[in-house]
Amino acid sequence: MTLPRLGGHLIVFGPKYTMENDAEFVLDQVKEAGYNAIEGGGTGDADLFKRQLDERGLVCAGVHTSISRKPDVNELIAQLQTLECRHLCNSGILGGPERTVETWRESIAYLNEIGRRLRDAGVAFHYHNHDYEFDDLGGGTTAMDLLLGELDFATVDLCVDVGWVHVAGRDPAAFLAEHREQVGYLHLKDYERTPGKAGREGLTWRELGNGTVDWDAVMDIMPRLERVEWALVEQDRTDREPGESLRISRTFLQARFNY
Repeated sequence: MTLPRLGGHLIVFGPKYTMENDAEFVLDQVKEAGYNAIEGGGTGDADLFKRQLDERGLVCAGVHTSISRKPDVNELIAQLQTLECRHLCNSGILGGPERTVETWRESIAYLNEIGRRLRDAGVAFHYHNHDYEFDDLGGGTTAMDLLLGELDFATVDLCVDVGWVHVAGRDPAAFLAEHREQVGYLHLKDYERTPGKAGREGLTWRELGNGTVDWDAVMDIMPRLERVEWALVEQDRTDREPGESLRISRTFLQARFNY
């Protein structure tokens, strides 16, 4: 069994740098940090972004979207085809901040519908979790329960963000082991929390190995995630230069796990 291919997520560069103004610098930094793949949509000009990736020997592992904005699926497919990318991740649901059983069920039906169209175009579609999917919606039911029970896993599966699973108070390695047949994509994320705080309070995103996630346990299960092609190092914010943060995480994975 082998590990998923590894890439670096571009979110760490914001808001200091933007792909509209700093794309070449950002991609150079990713490459210098030791990655051969990225996740991110680029500048909006997919042809230009593809050329910029090719010039650096980088590939696009995945693109991110949100059904909350009701994206044009045909435009997404065209973008992915130009980038020679077959993975699309979704964050968020219909209805904005209103998260009820009803809005979740409506959103899951919409995810399944989009997933069928994407599958027919050769695109793998993944639902990206945060922490709120594990909140109690009433009667002990969580949104994750609904996702696991009602997603059509032939058309849309899970992009598991191990950092957010941990923020929610769950064990990421145990979650991956239990649901490995439903996981198709990974985000590797770490954080630390101010003592005495809970949930998102006192939360600071850190480089891998500098936070609270048990990476030995996560790395132990990863070779058994047979549906997962890509794992992306994702750090939502940093107090360092973004390229340095990506390099620190890359060095940690190489030194500790030969990954």
